[in-house]
Amino acid sequence: MQDTPVVSRKEDTYIHFNVDIEIQKHLEKLPKGAAIFFELKHYKPKKKFTSTKCFAFMEMDEIKPGPIVIELWVLSYLPGLQQVQNNVKDVEKALDIH
Repeated sequence: MQDTPVVSRKEDTYIHFNVDIEIQKHLEKLPKGAAIFFELKHYKPKKKFTSTKCFAFMEMDEIKPGPIVIELWVLSYLPGLQQVQNNVKDVEKALDIH
């Protein structure tokens, strides 16, 4: 798990982080069909709570050096996903990842 700084710039429907992310394992050692998940969180000062605003994922064939654009998924748009608790098989089923 890695934490990154806050968004550096917003433009139209894009948010820019301008941060290098290093995957902690060699890609060759990841299981076939693996995906990298990103959670975009925000802090709610009134509630003193950090919640997940949205998430994204990259499949192995999308991982490459340099800047990338990834689609963001909002939890409320995925029925039933709130019940998923870190079970990758359930997430794959909910998102229909192949």
